[in-house]
Amino acid sequence: MRFLPYKLFVGLFIPDIVASFDGLQLSSKLVWGKLAQHAGETGDCFPGVDTIAEGLGCSGRTVQRCLNELIEKKFIEVERCFRKKSRLQTTNRYYFLWHPIFDSALTRTKQESDRVTKSRPRDDKKSPLGATKSHPSNGDKMSPKENQ
Repeated sequence: MRFLPYKLFVGLFIPDIVASFDGLQLSSKLVWGKLAQHAGETGDCFPGVDTIAEGLGCSGRTVQRCLNELIEKKFIEVERCFRKKSRLQTTNRYYFLWHPIFDSALTRTKQESDRVTKSRPRDDKKSPLGATKSHPSNGDKMSPKENQ
C-alpha cells in the first residue's frame, strides 16, 4: 500500500549540504542530525551516547567514533560536564560550529529564493517560497493516510 510520509513522522533533519558533503562518514552525518534533533529551538544539546546510539540503532562505540569525527572536522564542539559535589562526569554538552560548507549553502539558498520570488506571478494566497496557505476545514477529520 502506498502512502504519503510528509508530516506524518517525527525525525531528524540533515541539511542537503551536510548530507552531500563527502568529507564525513554517513554515520557521522546521522549523528549530526540526531544532535540537531536534540538541540531543538534553544540549541541546548546534551544527549548521552547511549541515547544517540539507541535512536540510530547502532552501538555506543560507533557514536563515539562519529562524535570524534564531527569534532575533528569542526562541525561540533564538546563541553565535558561534571557534577559539582562528586565531580562525576554527566552527559556532555554539544555545540554546533559554523562550518565553511554552510556559507555556500546559504548563498545558493538565497539565490534560489530570489529566483523563485522574481519568477512567480504575484498571488496573495502563496507564501514567499510558493507554498499555498490553504488549510483543511475544521470539519475534515481525516487522518493523513485517509486524506490521500
